[in-house]
Amino acid sequence: MVNDLIDLQAVEAAPTIQQAYEEQRVELFAAGYWNDVQVELGLKTRMEILAEEAARPDFSHRLRPEQNAKRSAKGGFGTSKTGSKTKKKKKR
Repeated sequence: MVNDLIDLQAVEAAPTIQQAYEEQRVELFAAGYWNDVQVELGLKTRMEILAEEAARPDFSHRLRPEQNAKRSAKGGFGTSKTGSKTKKKKKR
């Protein structure tokens, strides 16, 4: 539905679209992020979006809350909770 509104250049629907994003009712793979929609509707330029994002400490704001939780639970690179046992091949 968001894509249809973008195609129609329905700028007047921007507050409703933003609310749908805030309530996590938009599939990101279909319509992209709210920032992308704002650019498509001509509400902001790509440079304005990039400047806003660059001012933030990290880009985790682009993830949904449940994705942030999964991301922080992973613990980063090189941390493994499972043992790494290797099996030796038997010679015949």
